[in-house]
Amino acid sequence: MSVNTAFGQLEHARKSLATQWDETRVAWTDETARRFEEEFMAPLMIRVRQLEQALSQLDVALRKMRRDCE
Repeated sequence: MSVNTAFGQLEHARKSLATQWDETRVAWTDETARRFEEEFMAPLMIRVRQLEQALSQLDVALRKMRRDCE
């Protein structure tokens, strides 16, 4: 699997999760939902975005390496 493919799959999963969470929050509005979002969803989304950035940087480095080796 290429880095680009992994990035695309991760991005799709993040967007899908965010959409589903937004839909869930419409109905789930109590304190438990707020804590769940604060303790789990928000940190997860931050980490996934960091991983997306790292994958992008890795892709750039791998492309440069391939060009340099040609």
